[in-house]
Amino acid sequence: WNEDEEFFPLMRGGLEDAEATVRVSVVHCIAALASGRASSQNFRALKPLEKDSEWSVRAALIEVLPMVSGFGRFVAEEAKGEMGAEEKAKEAAALDEAISAYEQSAARNKRQNQVRHRGVLDKFKQGVAKV
Repeated sequence: WNEDEEFFPLMRGGLEDAEATVRVSVVHCIAALASGRASSQNFRALKPLEKDSEWSVRAALIEVLPMVSGFGRFVAEEAKGEMGAEEKAKEAAALDEAISAYEQSAARNKRQNQVRHRGVLDKFKQGVAKV
């Protein structure tokens, strides 16, 4: 996984390529490398493509976002333009809430891990001081 991480920044540049087929290929490559692991960086890089002028790019995005983000419900009707504006707004709001909750959870877990590691380190120092 760490080796794959090196390729993401390089590939994200291809998301702005003028050719739609290149953007579609990059979307699928990012999804293949992410292989279901949630990544807010990849999600943020892909999210602007939901307004892409090419239908094929939007369709590719709808296919892969659940894999890349790890959450959210996407329907193919949006790419076809069958989803109403109100429904799109609800989907976008739900997705934004999910992303926010995920990021808050990640930050909370990071803080908890830091506190936990500090506690372990303090116990270790106390044990060493007794010796």
